[in-house]
Amino acid sequence: MWQWARLFGQAPFALGRGASWACRCAGPVAGARARTLGALIDVRPAVQVPGGAGGPDRRCACAPPLPRPSRPWEAYSLAIVLLCAPATVAVLYNFHRQTAEDTNPRVFTKTDRVVTQLDVILVMLSGNVAVLQALLYRRQSHVFMEQQSTVDRLLQARPPGVQLYLLLWLSAVSLLSALDILYVYATGGPFVALCHVPNQANYLLIYTMEALFAEDVHCIFRRFKTLNDRLKSSCLAAARRFPLELRPGLTLVAETPWKFGTADPSWPSSSGTGTGSGSGGGRSGRTRRAQELDGVPVHQLEDAHALLCSSALNVVSRYGPVLLIDVLNLLMHFVTTSYFFLSVLVLDVKLQWYHFESYVTLQSLWMLAHLSRLVLLVLPCSCVKEEANKTGALVGTFLNTLHPSSYSRRQLEMFSMQLMHQRVTFSPCGLFELDLSLVVTLLGAVTTYLVVLMQIKVPPSSDIYLNTTNRSD
Repeated sequence: MWQWARLFGQAPFALGRGASWACRCAGPVAGARARTLGALIDVRPAVQVPGGAGGPDRRCACAPPLPRPSRPWEAYSLAIVLLCAPATVAVLYNFHRQTAEDTNPRVFTKTDRVVTQLDVILVMLSGNVAVLQALLYRRQSHVFMEQQSTVDRLLQARPPGVQLYLLLWLSAVSLLSALDILYVYATGGPFVALCHVPNQANYLLIYTMEALFAEDVHCIFRRFKTLNDRLKSSCLAAARRFPLELRPGLTLVAETPWKFGTADPSWPSSSGTGTGSGSGGGRSGRTRRAQELDGVPVHQLEDAHALLCSSALNVVSRYGPVLLIDVLNLLMHFVTTSYFFLSVLVLDVKLQWYHFESYVTLQSLWMLAHLSRLVLLVLPCSCVKEEANKTGALVGTFLNTLHPSSYSRRQLEMFSMQLMHQRVTFSPCGLFELDLSLVVTLLGAVTTYLVVLMQIKVPPSSDIYLNTTNRSD
């Protein structure tokens, strides 16, 4: 995905370590060194690597490559803006000159001309703002990747891979743009098709931004899901060892050794004082706490949750302005695509028959593409909000399950206080929230504007060609 983003100027940085994962493996060493390295790897995303040649398997901790500044890629992103924006302005000027001289038979009413010009301007604005924002907020991208890497270490999980549906979606909309240019070439000639290329290039910039946003939000969703699974596992294990029915003063129901086999001197002893000794009362106090922390400790889950909430704010700050323009652009696209589509099916507009089927099919595909773009933006955000709400529900459930004097119960109480002050939401510039309710809102607005446009449209009396390009694409 990063290679695609860099091709369209929205990843202006270089990936360290040759864009490959850096792994550290526990070798066949014994004694204290092996225990220390095993403890280090246990708090990182780990995999089992075959030993080879009959040797034992090794446990390896892997970290994803982190970005680093790159002047050439930053200059490349700026060059894309300096190329696409003037080219689009030149196309708009040529379009305005042709319509003013009434030499363009493909636009037949004043409403069509205004709608087409607004569409091209919004597309140019969205695409170029996406590249500029990626260039200006590249530091936030680095911070986001570092936050996600830290969350993976806290959760002891490997980072999720790129979703296949994003690659398929990018391929589908890119193919649709190519088909649109071919259709314009077949109906308007090579010059008209050439004028259509800058507009489609701006669309590819928009598609890349939307895919990157969906990928970032999906990464947050997968980590929230992992956090909830770890939280559920840890709390269930603690509830089995220290159930609610156990009266204060009784011993724990099970004795399990600490997974690393060493005492943590930072934890207080049973007498209330910190000690580095592994014997006596100090060891007893540390053992009781270690018995309750099966799997990932709750305090690590609390830190991971705070980082995920910070990552969500990072995504909103990086994509907020361009998402605001993009949603307005989508609203315009829905209106214009439906407008030109219904102009053929409802109004008395004459179109050559061998163009009719291709035109209707292409416009139908564009309406589906615009709907998929909207769903791509709002569905991951809704999933993240739902999964984040599950975290609070799990904490509340296990607070009523664990014994009041248990160490895990006290950690969950602190976790619940953090949940009260942190809420995950995706709101571009604070104007509206990206969730599934936005789909219904936009469709209602599209219906209203479409009715107004169809009422003020005056069909031509003579047989002329319809706007054959997808002016809403």
